[in-house]
Amino acid sequence: MSSPGPGSTPFLRHDIDTPVEIEDVLNDRPYEKPYEECITTALENRPEIRAYALRLEQSKRVVQISQGEYYPTVHLVGNYAKYGDTPGVSGTPLQGPGELVRRGSGELVFLEWGKTKNRVEAGQSRERQAADMLANTRDQITLEVKIAFSIFVRRRSRFRLPGRRTSRRPKITASTSRGITSRWGPQPK
Repeated sequence: MSSPGPGSTPFLRHDIDTPVEIEDVLNDRPYEKPYEECITTALENRPEIRAYALRLEQSKRVVQISQGEYYPTVHLVGNYAKYGDTPGVSGTPLQGPGELVRRGSGELVFLEWGKTKNRVEAGQSRERQAADMLANTRDQITLEVKIAFSIFVRRRSRFRLPGRRTSRRPKITASTSRGITSRWGPQPK
């Protein structure tokens, strides 16, 4: 890259006398997206809503698991082993080639002094908290979008573009001896 000469600008790399085309960035392009679509997009794409929705789903599963403790449990255990002195493990003269051990048990707890009930109620409480957090986050995001959208619309209406007509007229507030005073200052006589 060479340094610019005395008759050119260092940023544009063009001669100073070269004609350029200017684009007006304040042209009147209407904003196409309506308010409801902005809120829908924000609620679908915000990661905190996804996180709170997953927390809510997790707390619902915890309640289901803790409610499962109300029912009896059944345990089945099985074990099979082969014995032998040869590489084929075909047994010995004193012991058979294989042994299968089966065992089963069941458990039913009648009085647990409210432990299961307390676990279920604690899980339900966490589920309600997660639902409240999700609802509060949705409301907060909706409020943020509403405020941002209203600020955008308000600032957009303040711009006076040459091709745009406004129906806004000065509001006459008072009459003085020097002339009529409007919202934008005194009018010339």
